[in-house]
Amino acid sequence: MRETPLAVASGAGRTLFGALALLDPPTIAKLADFDLDNPSARFMTRLFGARDVVLGAMTVLPSTRRFALTAGLLCDVLDATSGARLAAEGASARAKLGTIGGPIPFIVAGALALRAGKR
Repeated sequence: MRETPLAVASGAGRTLFGALALLDPPTIAKLADFDLDNPSARFMTRLFGARDVVLGAMTVLPSTRRFALTAGLLCDVLDATSGARLAAEGASARAKLGTIGGPIPFIVAGALALRAGKR
């Protein structure tokens, strides 16, 4: 896959987001209205962070870029789908925005980067 600025920017953004989730879970957890008093919420935030650090780093590397973009896109679609299910279960407006809206920029960037890499 040829190098595209969007793919590299997407990978760098995912890595930074993931690092923030790993190092400072409350900041990210607030976006999704997670219960910050619950240690499980901080743990789950770190899990997402770890996943995003790995996928982001792999997206920046040319040898793993296409795989990472595809895997990231699938993860993001599943994240948004899970957010929609949470919304249907009566989540707060902030939780809906964070869990459905949060993955959307990554979905768009991943899809565009994959498309640009085929040219």
